[in-house]
Amino acid sequence: MAVDLQPHHLNRHGIPHGGVILAMLDETGAAAGNWSDTPGEVRRSVTVDLNAHFTGRAHGGRIIATARIASQGRSIFFASTDIHDAHGTLIAFGSSTHRRSREHHGHGHDTADHDRQTPGAVAGE
Repeated sequence: MAVDLQPHHLNRHGIPHGGVILAMLDETGAAAGNWSDTPGEVRRSVTVDLNAHFTGRAHGGRIIATARIASQGRSIFFASTDIHDAHGTLIAFGSSTHRRSREHHGHGHDTADHDRQTPGAVAGE
């Protein structure tokens, strides 16, 4: 997952706001665990824990998050996510725990769920 930084993504110091970084850690970790190669299959999860470590300042106009699944079971998965700037500098890393949601079978869905259908949001640009 990548974000092309705009002025509204920056804090008063001119660097990406921590909330932008946290959202990327959360969404990219969820995407990694919810990804399916079955056409039309939608998997959902809710985040139950999110940890972040800020390690540097972003330089350049893009930040890129990549995630991998550290471990998973039937209902819980653990993701590890790194965020780099456009020059490859690590600016943050974190871990997240997600609980898979039951399918809602047409009864609506929780707006806190993370919907993922394609691998494009998982890694890279």
